[in-house]
Amino acid sequence: MNKKWINREGSKWVNDGIVTEEQVQRIAALYPDESKSKISGLLPVFGSLLIGLSILSFIASNWDGISPVFRLVLLAAFVIGFYTAGERFLAKKNVSTGNSLIVLGIISFGAAIVLLGQTFNLVSYDARLFVLWSLPALYYLYRDKKPIFYATSLVLIGYGQYYSFSEFHSFSYVLFLLYAAGIGWYTLTVNHRGYNWLFSIGFGLQSLLFFVEMEWNLFWLLLFYTALYSLFDWVADHPWKRPFQQTAVLAGFLYAYTLYFSYTSGWNDDNTVSQGWLYFLLFVSIAGISIYGKWKNHDQPLIWELLIFVPLFLLINVTAAFTTGILYLVMLYTFSGKMLEYAYKTESRRRMNAGILLFLLITLMAYFNLAWSFLPKSLFFLMGGLLLFGLNALLQRKKKEMLNNGGGK
Repeated sequence: MNKKWINREGSKWVNDGIVTEEQVQRIAALYPDESKSKISGLLPVFGSLLIGLSILSFIASNWDGISPVFRLVLLAAFVIGFYTAGERFLAKKNVSTGNSLIVLGIISFGAAIVLLGQTFNLVSYDARLFVLWSLPALYYLYRDKKPIFYATSLVLIGYGQYYSFSEFHSFSYVLFLLYAAGIGWYTLTVNHRGYNWLFSIGFGLQSLLFFVEMEWNLFWLLLFYTALYSLFDWVADHPWKRPFQQTAVLAGFLYAYTLYFSYTSGWNDDNTVSQGWLYFLLFVSIAGISIYGKWKNHDQPLIWELLIFVPLFLLINVTAAFTTGILYLVMLYTFSGKMLEYAYKTESRRRMNAGILLFLLITLMAYFNLAWSFLPKSLFFLMGGLLLFGLNALLQRKKKEMLNNGGGK
């Protein structure tokens, strides 16, 4: 609860005769203005980061003129200095400045490893730099439990995995272990909504890099996401259930979105998977497990979400690619329609907004793909704009009617 929320809701209370305007102002005065405190708290963070990065960039630009021994002393002084200064500010209860200086110590630690490696001609063939670099970030995350250390750990481990993939063409199992056990365990114990979503999205990206590095057909990754979605159908109430399932649904939507374009545009008409019969049997089995889990936990109204994972690309073996693409378009419209229907029934504002966005995106995609080639460009853009405005007005009016009737969770 904050002042902004109280002022917004207070006007409704005044109109309903629950409280007076003076009482609303008195209640609001009891709470701080969080937006100002958040902004002021970020200023020392960004300021310290900019100062530290400027120092490190200056050292790097003059690196060749510094003797190896003095390099070692200089880097050690910066790392120890940032950590020591950070601890002193924390002891004085200056949390924002203290945390930002410690983050600078973490950044300096990694930079020192890189620069010393160049000095002594050390060659790395894997991502052990990022393994070492992320350890102090994880230590401070568990010690101080601050969002800045969560973000630092997430960036170092995530970028380290990408760097390992792009530079060394390998997947770092150690970084994945640090991600799953280090960040994952912390995320589970803290149970913060934002952390849960960030961790689930990061897990999906780590899985993508693993499949690409193993050179497996990415359709099997879609089946993996389907299995991940089904796994959480067997738990009634878990903090990761919604983030992981919605991340899997988003991945399925991106697959369907891409395959529609691919098949209807002739980009890759043979875009399918070998051993289709095995894929289909596994999908049916996983879908059955999901449906049973939903039935056991009374989530039957959400069975429609499985629609986004249906492997229509297997039809490429028996029908034309363009026909398969149109079937994907029909499936996407059906999926967004079921989402809107469920949102209206449950009066869920978030699902309603998501359903409206998906419906408009699908319409825009279909319009561009099917009408671009035969309509004059000026008429094409005019009709497209009018179509989107009309659909958005219709959907927003339906949403407003629902909210006026008392919905909006």
